[in-house]
Amino acid sequence: MRGKIFIITLVVFFCLNVTAQRFNGFSNNIDDYIANLEELYKTDANMKKEQKKDWETLMLQYDSVWNTFSSSHKKDVLKLSQLMLKKNIRARNGFYDFLLTQIAFTSSNQSQESYNQWLKGMYKYLSAHNIAIYNKAMETTYNLLAHNCLYLSKTTRWAFEEGASYIFREDTLRGVYADFSSPININYSSTSDANTIYNTVGRLYLMEENWEGNFGVVTWEKAGLNKDSVFVTLNKYNVALK
Repeated sequence: MRGKIFIITLVVFFCLNVTAQRFNGFSNNIDDYIANLEELYKTDANMKKEQKKDWETLMLQYDSVWNTFSSSHKKDVLKLSQLMLKKNIRARNGFYDFLLTQIAFTSSNQSQESYNQWLKGMYKYLSAHNIAIYNKAMETTYNLLAHNCLYLSKTTRWAFEEGASYIFREDTLRGVYADFSSPININYSSTSDANTIYNTVGRLYLMEENWEGNFGVVTWEKAGLNKDSVFVTLNKYNVALK
């Protein structure tokens, strides 16, 4: 009988201990944010050992980036983080990409205003929509900043040249978009095809994975045709990237 009581006590203690280890939420104090992030991933029972190692490495990078932010910017990051957690986004399925994207912002040529527009636009969108599209938009943002890609998958790539100028803006109906107002060349490649749209401008709508372009020229040089005699001049055009 005593043995059974001992076992039951251990089970109860274990359950209480697991409950105590759950992440309860972000503090409203920005000074607690880094500690809260560490608690977020360390208490994720479903995170694999390799993922936790990745998080440890990421936190070392992010800690130095966080210290460069102004107080107002930190508050915006905290505000979005609180909403992400409320929407059931966790360390392993969204927060990791969020930190990666913030690091990519600081390494890019984006202005503070562009960064702020992105943050506030992402917050507004997530407030009223599901996390699947939001997480995909986060991935698209990272691919823009880190890889110079409008779209990137295992089989398809829509890329532009390094150093291209664009800024993030917010559309009240369609969410955040990247505005390319200066001409760029977009290189498309897949497992079976490749081509380039030259000297084009346009907007990439993050939530829709949609490119709305204006102007540009397409040639078929790679097929052996003369670019000066065989080409198409574009006006308004649309590309569904996904």
